[in-house]
Amino acid sequence: MLIDVRRSLFPLPDSRPIRSLRIFQVLPKTSTHVANKPRIGFANAESARMLLGTVPVEPDGSAYFRAPAGKPLYFQAVDEAGRAVQTMRSITYLQPGERRSCLGCHEPRRTAPTNRQGLLALQRKSSTIQPGPDGTRPFSYPRLVQSVLDSHCVRCHDGQTGDLKSPLFLTGEPTGTFSRSYESLKKFVRWYEWGGSTIEPIVTRPGRSGADESPLLKVLADATHAEHVHLPDEDLQRLHIWLDGNVPFYGTYEKEQQLAQKNGQAVKPPLIQ
Repeated sequence: MLIDVRRSLFPLPDSRPIRSLRIFQVLPKTSTHVANKPRIGFANAESARMLLGTVPVEPDGSAYFRAPAGKPLYFQAVDEAGRAVQTMRSITYLQPGERRSCLGCHEPRRTAPTNRQGLLALQRKSSTIQPGPDGTRPFSYPRLVQSVLDSHCVRCHDGQTGDLKSPLFLTGEPTGTFSRSYESLKKFVRWYEWGGSTIEPIVTRPGRSGADESPLLKVLADATHAEHVHLPDEDLQRLHIWLDGNVPFYGTYEKEQQLAQKNGQAVKPPLIQ
């Protein structure tokens, strides 16, 4: 149970009311003990993950939902446009049958619980997590993002020259580690990491998510660009999830599964979760 998402260590912007929570699961690494072997994406020392899905946040800021036990989970507070406003930098667990609650979105640690009567979320049954799109369980750039690029972008961004053509490659053929389009988009995206390329080294601040900070969405919204391509909301949400999910390419550490993902195949979550 979440009492009020608006109770936050760093104030959430009033202009972006929170409408849902994304629930992510961090996946265990069993292949090697070295942080960047194998690499998951651009971010340094990154962990593989999957998006379990979303649950609603009520107008009073409350939420009430069932979550899987024994899994390392973290949450994102998401606005009505489907963009993360705030993201956890830590994880939480539930034991089987356990119930947990929080006061807000990283409320000050010395804040005491309050007795709030009539929470809207508690006036109904607990929410069931609604799964995200294909390519999020676990994350897979070829399935989550390349499908959008293939539908809307590669006709102009195939590396060829001519009317309305661009030298930017957004085709999905595999490269040494990732794919051509993934490498091409590096200068258009921002991420959190342990290192010098991070959005913010210590904390996440409201309004500074990957979707907020990445130039990619600004390019898509530019009037000149918008004349030639308009993404349906479903496809735009895929980009939001990828950008807010720290722009990974892979959702697995295993060599065989990474090769399958690079080739656009779906892989199952690891047996040890």
